[in-house]
Amino acid sequence: MIKSGAQIRAGRALLRWRQSDLAEAAGLHPKAVAYWERKATMRRRREEVGVTRIRLAFEAAGVLAFTNPSPRVRFIAEG
Repeated sequence: MIKSGAQIRAGRALLRWRQSDLAEAAGLHPKAVAYWERKATMRRRREEVGVTRIRLAFEAAGVLAFTNPSPRVRFIAEG
């Protein structure tokens, strides 16, 4: 689960993606990705759809977001 813009930036960094790369993978406008990356926390319901798309794009590329014990991301281990 993605809980902060910092997680989105970290996920992009792991993949070496630009905001436009993530936007394309998630089916969003690049300005939407930039907006969510500036957010400290994700709280509003209308944001859930876009953040879910970002999460799914990350997972398809092999990056998983965690919230426990703290918000972070990592590559999904294979095998």
